[in-house]
Amino acid sequence: MPDHRQIYLDDVILRVNMLLDDGLTASFDEVHGAIQAGRIIEWLDEKGADMSILLADSMSDEKALVVEALKLASTVRKGQERRKLGVEHNGLCLVIALALEAKAISPPVTSPYLPDAGVQ
Repeated sequence: MPDHRQIYLDDVILRVNMLLDDGLTASFDEVHGAIQAGRIIEWLDEKGADMSILLADSMSDEKALVVEALKLASTVRKGQERRKLGVEHNGLCLVIALALEAKAISPPVTSPYLPDAGVQ
């Protein structure tokens, strides 16, 4: 199965942005706690984000990839949010920053529809 975690991390970013647009906030502790407990997707759904794609039973592998990528980013950046990510007030902004961090440290997307650019 191709690794599409970056596509699903983009979806997390989009859904969290919608929550921010609605004026929602969260603490850093809430976000780090939900990520480390492996419940960030459920937590975002409870906050009002439509996470139905990643919550579908058929998407458990993809959800696990996203959660693990966010766990790694959360672990690496906890306590450095302001200095390394430029976020200090809203945990939902932290989710976006961590998802972007996770994308940066995740392997590239593989797709049979993308031509091999031959970049070395």
